[in-house]
Amino acid sequence: MSSYGETGQAAAQIAVEDVNAYFARAGIPYQIQVLVEDSATDPAAALTALQKFANQGIQIVIGPYASSTVAGVKDFADQNDILILSPASSSVSLSIAGDNIYRMVADDSNQGLAIAHYLAGVGKKRLIPVFMDDSFGNSLYESTRRAFETLESVCEDGIPFPPETNNFDALLQTINARVESAIAQEGADAVAVHLIAFEQTVQLFQLAKNYPALAGVLWIGNDGITENQRLLENADAAAFAVRAGFVSPILRMDDTSTVVIPSFPFTQHFMQRMRAKIGRNGDEFSIHVYDAIWLSALAASRSGNSTDLNTLKSSLAEASIIYIGYFARIVWNAAGDRDVGTYGFYSVKETAANAYDWINVGSFRFRSGRPQGQVPLRLTGVEIPADLPNLNIAALLPLSGELSGAGQSAQRILEISANNLNSYLQAEGVAGRISLTIEDTQTDPAVTLHKLQQIAASDSARIVIGPFDSASVAAVKEFVDSEGLIVISPASTASSLSVPDHIYRLILDNAKQAQALVGLMRQEMVRAVIPVWRNDTYGNDLQSQLRDKMLAADGVVLEGVRYDPNTTDFSSLIQTLNDQVNSARQQFGDKFVAVVLFSYEEAKDIFISAFDQERLRSLRWYGCDANARLASVLSDPRAQDFAVAVDFTSPTFAPDYHLADWVDPPALIVFADFENFVSDHIRQYGQAPNVYDYGVYDALWLAAYTLIKAGAADIDRLNTQYALVATGFFGGFTLYAAPNAAGDIQTGSFGFIAPVSTDAGYRWDYVAAYHFLPRRDSFLVADKTLRPSQAASWELYP
Repeated sequence: MSSYGETGQAAAQIAVEDVNAYFARAGIPYQIQVLVEDSATDPAAALTALQKFANQGIQIVIGPYASSTVAGVKDFADQNDILILSPASSSVSLSIAGDNIYRMVADDSNQGLAIAHYLAGVGKKRLIPVFMDDSFGNSLYESTRRAFETLESVCEDGIPFPPETNNFDALLQTINARVESAIAQEGADAVAVHLIAFEQTVQLFQLAKNYPALAGVLWIGNDGITENQRLLENADAAAFAVRAGFVSPILRMDDTSTVVIPSFPFTQHFMQRMRAKIGRNGDEFSIHVYDAIWLSALAASRSGNSTDLNTLKSSLAEASIIYIGYFARIVWNAAGDRDVGTYGFYSVKETAANAYDWINVGSFRFRSGRPQGQVPLRLTGVEIPADLPNLNIAALLPLSGELSGAGQSAQRILEISANNLNSYLQAEGVAGRISLTIEDTQTDPAVTLHKLQQIAASDSARIVIGPFDSASVAAVKEFVDSEGLIVISPASTASSLSVPDHIYRLILDNAKQAQALVGLMRQEMVRAVIPVWRNDTYGNDLQSQLRDKMLAADGVVLEGVRYDPNTTDFSSLIQTLNDQVNSARQQFGDKFVAVVLFSYEEAKDIFISAFDQERLRSLRWYGCDANARLASVLSDPRAQDFAVAVDFTSPTFAPDYHLADWVDPPALIVFADFENFVSDHIRQYGQAPNVYDYGVYDALWLAAYTLIKAGAADIDRLNTQYALVATGFFGGFTLYAAPNAAGDIQTGSFGFIAPVSTDAGYRWDYVAAYHFLPRRDSFLVADKTLRPSQAASWELYP
């Protein structure tokens, strides 16, 4: 299994980088390092390596891989209080409750179930097992046999072979005789060979060309060979795999939903990093290594680096709740084995002369050893056409004007997203690439419409990412609908635009933002608010929504101050606001009045104008999503001083902020993929992504998948394919991109951002959150896991 060890070591290095970046950013006072020893896929060597770790006081160990090597170290690990997290071991004999062995994969009863259902699904009635005579081979053989026979099929007696054998001639002769006999009885279409082996598969397939009958039946493998690179690199072995229709399962997440999209962007991001390190994608076991290191690091840190076994086990259980990695949440059964998941089935395909690749051909979902869902087995794989043409996607970004900061960040993210997507297409051997046409809207609706008309006239793109501001989306709406285009906006939130059309929005709208904002104000006992807002589509819509939500909550919305977006001198506004604040304080009392600001980057100038106004400095101020994380506010001493004085708190769409709502109290989730995205952005650009960047990244993948599925189709087919792709798009940063009838997403979170004091000064950080989740009513719960801040520590989520 040495090729898996190589990818596992590379994955461990990536995990160390990401965990340490997260710990530093979250203020967790630890850093991690990983020490590596070679198990040689040998029980004795694995035990020697574990004893070496034990002598160094190490109590958490990732690996070994093979079940035989796990069995070889199990007693020592149990006796010496060492936790083992195996990325690959699956023998049923090791499913023991209460021991120190945790496995990132399900045991073989689940893999055997998946294999049996796949074989039955493709019409196989007789199975000839060939298996390594070790704990893994015997375990999977028995599991598959039992499951296959329950499906009214015949499993012949297995053909065992020693795992260490190098001579396969006699074995192949035996297999050939059994295959010829089975074909004579059942016909070739009803017969399959189940090979349970690791990289011995390569040599066995290489020699199988000498036995013509063997390529006449289906061969099925196991997770110890699936996506193996060495099989692809051996032309004779790969050619036999193609002729025999060789298919092999592996536990993974990419195949859990309706097969609509080629793969998850998160997984592709990981694989691209692997290619940069070792020149190839890696494999599923390497991702298990990555997730296991995150779990181990979180467990160690949450335990306070404890050496007590029970404390470590308890912390590991907590870590499995707060961590969601590349393969979703890790759910363990009583034996410490993965209990929920999906097996993807992969086959070898010739992509060019003597060039081969693994492709997805189906999937099987399971839970607790049983098929899951109404259609647990899917025999439809995902494959991008090899002759895919080049595709162009346009973007309307505010590279200048009031939203220039967001627009410039979006341009960087689009380039990253396109690079990741094209890297994936290249790895898949696909000819086509994604190109971008980016236009500057200047944050001006008239300019935006003109630029879109130019794009339409040139017929260069059918799908456009942007515009950002709601005023510009409103300006292009009629043209978009009439011209048969699709627009995907990562930032527009005006509720007035929540209507059925060809505009899709990857952010929660102003109605939900106002609901979250009023929830916070009610928590803080605010009875009356004085709004200050831009006189444009965005500001007017948000002010209207705030009024409705506040009145429904028995609050009061006072007259407020509306200003022209082109205003540069705010002295008159501040005087009017001062007068209204004085009146409101006399009527409601100081503690029950607040100012709500709905602005863009002019918030800095408003704060500077209000700097010397004691009445305004003594009130609580709230903002909007366009105010969250404004660098300009913290970069100006007077603006920062005012923001700190009024505890300026703004809601922002926060796909990077989630709670585990299935536990009580809810725990803050650590998404490895979000952390990687943030870490990479900080390393490359010196700052975290803009809140809209998550939707920008996803928008490109959604647009590309839609074009791939729909081709040069009419607008009705484009809309249909977008809805299908978005509904199955669970791997994006927006998490649930499925559109409602108006084309808007419905689930997600608002995080509240406020200036938080640190040793290096003030920074914007989360202080609370409001969550919109499916099928839940609103309720309030105290939460102590939030980072320190000047606001109350609380969570609201429906």
